[in-house]
Amino acid sequence: MKQSGPRDLAELYRLKRSASNSLWYSHQDPPSQGARQFLANNWIPWITHYFRVMFHERHPFKRYRTGNGIFRIPDSVTVGLAADWGTGTGSAYKVAKWLKYRDPAVTIHMGDVYFSGTSQEYQDWFLGDEDWPRGTQYTFAMNANHEMYSGGEGYFETALGALNQDASYFCLENRYWRILGLDSGYYSGILPRSKRSGFPGSACTTTSCSGSLPSFSRTAPINAPSSC
Repeated sequence: MKQSGPRDLAELYRLKRSASNSLWYSHQDPPSQGARQFLANNWIPWITHYFRVMFHERHPFKRYRTGNGIFRIPDSVTVGLAADWGTGTGSAYKVAKWLKYRDPAVTIHMGDVYFSGTSQEYQDWFLGDEDWPRGTQYTFAMNANHEMYSGGEGYFETALGALNQDASYFCLENRYWRILGLDSGYYSGILPRSKRSGFPGSACTTTSCSGSLPSFSRTAPINAPSSC
């Protein structure tokens, strides 16, 4: 259940890069009284969920149902980018307000809805009317390690569905630029780890690569392609 008001930023500062810590913060309730209530409200749900997602197949990777994931943008365009935004803190909403003020044609969240990208956390801190600002033309959400700490269900089912986004990778292009969004977070956080054989998907498959090619991903690239 969503707490009233923004989250305390101190919780984010204390968070280490750990699937177990992130899942714990996702499932703990406000401090409870007594060992029995603590176990019922915190420890048992956490350990159940932790083993369910950490030793289970990650959510199936999604590909484009139609088209090739290449989206045209105007030659003169404002693109709003932010990463680690999905914290629910006052600072995050100040960033969102600034992005909205710039009236971007495209907004791209580069991943990490805290603490572990569950469906509930996406609904509470990302998808609401006053949460992540929408672009006037396109809005994209990228995958990252925190989303995969909970198996990717919240990202692939809740977030992508709400944004009418088919897949976790994309290519934006105009006359001068081609911007690639790559899913390098898909192999994060789940045991047993699948063999990494490059990025799960590639958007740039049917056009020649000319001009400038900035690319964005939220974790270290995995055999990043040098050309399309």
